[in-house]
Amino acid sequence: MNHKKIRRLSLTLTLLSISIGSSAHAQSLELLPTHVDADEVQWLTDPNLGEELQSSLSIVTDQFDNKASSSGVSQKGLASSQTELIRQRFNNGNVHIEREVAQDVQGNYVNHGKYIEYNVKGEVVRSGNYTQGELEGEWRQTIGVEEARQLTNTLDGGFQPPFQSHATFLNGQLSGAWTVSDSKGNLVLIWQFENGNREDTSVWYNSRGAVIREVTFDSNVPHGPAIVNDSKTSKPQRIELDRGRIVQTKTDWYESRTQKKKKSESHVLVPYANEMAEHDWWNSRFSTQPAGSTEPVRHGLVSTWHPNGQLAFVGTYDQGKQNGEFVWYYENGQPQGRGQIEADAKVGEWTWWHPNGMKEATGYYDAGKPSGTWAAWAANGQLLQRGDAEAMIALRQQSEEAKPAERNDAPMRSATRGRTQTSSPQAPKR
Repeated sequence: MNHKKIRRLSLTLTLLSISIGSSAHAQSLELLPTHVDADEVQWLTDPNLGEELQSSLSIVTDQFDNKASSSGVSQKGLASSQTELIRQRFNNGNVHIEREVAQDVQGNYVNHGKYIEYNVKGEVVRSGNYTQGELEGEWRQTIGVEEARQLTNTLDGGFQPPFQSHATFLNGQLSGAWTVSDSKGNLVLIWQFENGNREDTSVWYNSRGAVIREVTFDSNVPHGPAIVNDSKTSKPQRIELDRGRIVQTKTDWYESRTQKKKKSESHVLVPYANEMAEHDWWNSRFSTQPAGSTEPVRHGLVSTWHPNGQLAFVGTYDQGKQNGEFVWYYENGQPQGRGQIEADAKVGEWTWWHPNGMKEATGYYDAGKPSGTWAAWAANGQLLQRGDAEAMIALRQQSEEAKPAERNDAPMRSATRGRTQTSSPQAPKR
């Protein structure tokens, strides 16, 4: 066949491949030439094209074999129940791909039925079924060491290639277990999916069958208990993940020559694991993206202590915001202040005490603002003030301006601040 006929055949095969709507996964027959001569265009319109094309195509693909679908009735989205078998071949004539196709209601050919792919030795390397162009049911494929390593990041030398990759699909989406095992049947990994998303527990193994990693997923995001390898000891350790972040404990200490006492302890969510962005079973790949915020945030219990070892403060944070009951203590252990905070704003009744245990003040907050009736007492129990929050605050502000040195009105001076600070726990703000 001369050079022009080869180019003509290449162009024709490309147009034929496009017209039958072959799968994105199927092997391309030839690249479309970047330049087409005028006589080549004329050749495509030649009425004698059919005979020459039929003899030329025999080196690449068998003619279609019509056969009835097992259902015997027309399926939704298909023009008929009839399927056609296509065989694509290597240059040596061996079959490369066998796949069934059917016409949809628009007349396009789509993969529908069995799909089998062979290597040059005639060994099956991929098989499964399509339903109207979508992967459906159980699929199997043989992959190499590099493909297996793409999925595990670590792959010890005890595994024996080649590897078998099995997955189940529903309407083209991964649904069920995706497993990879070596030639001896030793599991490398098992991941769970639902509607294309990584769900439940994903487990990785070493060649001795021991779990080296285990992560719980919620809609592609690592969330819940996990087992990971400790970078220092290389031994598995259990951790807890919250939307891709790990809960870490931060502790500060009072230090002296003779002793070391705890100063503060807090829990922080630190970015640790990425969210799964896409899973590509066909090419044994996956991609990730950051799961939420990349900055550490406070989360959980926060406590501080006085230098003498007495508890000074205890409160809770939820995703970086103060949320729950907050309590402050004097060095002698007596409560100093107590109240509720929701999303960084004081709410409900708040109470403060003098160091001798006598009540110092009570008041109410509504979304961070003082409201209702407030009252204040001296350390000896004498009532100093009672009345509307705004009126008492205004009166105390006037008193402060007139007597800036007096300190016995502390419970009311800070009431105008309303909202607590989110940086670090301090004495109660009133």
